[in-house]
Formats: sequence, C-alpha cells, structure tokens
Amino acid sequence: YTTLFRSDISDRKRAEQALKSNERRLAFAISATADAIWERNLQTDETYYSPRWYEMLGYQDRQFPMNHHSWKVLCHPDDLRPTLDCIQATLGGPQSSGYEAEYRMRAADGSWLWILGRGNVVERDSEGRPLILSGTNTNVTERKRAEEALAENEHRFRLMIQNFNDVLLILEAEGTERFVSPACERIMGFPSRDLVGKNIYSFIHPDDAARVQAIMSSLLSSKGRTIVIEFRHIHRDGSYLWMEAS
Repeated sequence: YTTLFRSDISDRKRAEQALKSNERRLAFAISATADAIWERNLQTDETYYSPRWYEMLGYQDRQFPMNHHSWKVLCHPDDLRPTLDCIQATLGGPQSSGYEAEYRMRAADGSWLWILGRGNVVERDSEGRPLILSGTNTNVTERKRAEEALAENEHRFRLMIQNFNDVLLILEAEGTERFVSPACERIMGFPSRDLVGKNIYSFIHPDDAARVQAIMSSLLSSKGRTIVIEFRHIHRDGSYLWMEAS
C-alpha cells in the first residue's frame, strides 16, 4: 500500500463542524420564535419564508410559491401600495434604518390578519445597489383588534358625554385631571384642554382644598363607595362657584 498525505485538513474540518453547529442553532432559533423570518434576493426574486410564515396564515408549508408576487396577492388591496412605498423608501437610499409597516394578509380561512412587517437591506453591491432584503413578520391581529375596540369605545364615550349637563372628570389618585368633559367650559369658563394634566386641588378654594383632599383620599381604601361633597371651584373670571360633586 502506498499512502500520500496531501495536507493537514484539521482546520477545515473544524470549520465545517462549527458551520454545522451554527446552522443547527439557527434552525432551533427560527423554530422557537413566534415571528416569521424571510429573505428576498432582489435580483432574482428568489425568496425564503420560514415555516412559521405559512403556519401564521394557516397554510401548508410551501403551499404557494416563495416569491414577492405571492406576498402581493395575499396582501390586502388597501394596504398594498402604502406598504410597497414603505419598502421602496428603504431600497431607494444607500443608507437606511429599515422599514416597519402594518398591513393585512389573507389567511387560509379567508379572514384578514394584521401583520407587522420589518425589513432592511442586508447586502448591497459595490455601487450601493440593494441585493438582499431580509426581515421578520409578526402576527399583531389581537393587538389591532384591541386597539380598534378601545378606539370605538372612546368614540362612543365622547359622543355620550357631549350632551352631559354636568362636568365629568377622571382623576388620578393624587388629583391630576386626566379627562375633563366639554361642559367644563360652559360651567367654569375653562376649556377642557386647560385643565387636563393640572391638579384639581389648585382650582379649589384654599379653605376647602384640605377637606376635599382628605375625603377623596378616603375613597382609595373604600372600594365601591360613593360620596357627595360640596366645595368652591374657581371660575375662569376669578370668582368661585359652589359645586356639588359625587
């Protein structure tokens, strides 16, 4: 037998093992995250979506082609152009901090899911032209629904209090006014915006302020209790009005 030892390949083998180890770690990380990971070659339109992308929308893995056209078909028509403009702004400049956009995508069951998409150019050629765009997608449907419900409730609340004859206040524990209804201007002379963020006790007559504050403080330790209290509140013209508050 004749054996020829060409070279010591220990370093190469170690590098290969390290690469495989890193690939395993990356695969574990991708499978563990709730976000979908994607990468798009801007020259060939070759695109990679992690399995989470299909799972998020309720599709089978690789049920539709991995390309930008598939994404555009699934994107809600009202959200498509604004999102494309957002992406294009990222591609347009040589330096970019990336983009962040929220848009709806068609799920397998026909519903629309809200997606938070983030992306940035991760590779450019020698002249600064973008080559690779990479990013993540997150399902934010529940958050959007909660925001929409909150906005609707706030709208209804504001419509309801428009016709209140009395002043409605929302106070923090120490007396900071966080909401003041429009009737405030009619009764006290102050536009609501002039009182929001101010402390109510600074508008109460000095002879009444300590007493009112003590009674209000007692409410913090008496869940569900309602009180009726009388005090003098300053009017915008400098006079004081006797107020009854519950």
